[in-house]
Amino acid sequence: MRDEQLRAATRNPLAPKPPHFNGAKAKSVIFLFMAGGPSHIETFDPKPLLNELNGQRRPSSFGDAKYQFVESDAK
Repeated sequence: MRDEQLRAATRNPLAPKPPHFNGAKAKSVIFLFMAGGPSHIETFDPKPLLNELNGQRRPSSFGDAKYQFVESDAK
């Protein structure tokens, strides 16, 4: 079958070419499943407004409690 592929590659430039590696196989894999991004705590993103509002009721400008940090025009 490999010889057929080599012959086809010489006739048709778009034909699949044989791999350029020697058939090495991976012995182990590191798989990282990262759903979402890191929180503001892990990125050391300062939130000065949170320090100013500490101990106070949530301002109405923050919106409903369900979406208190989201501003959107979606209906």
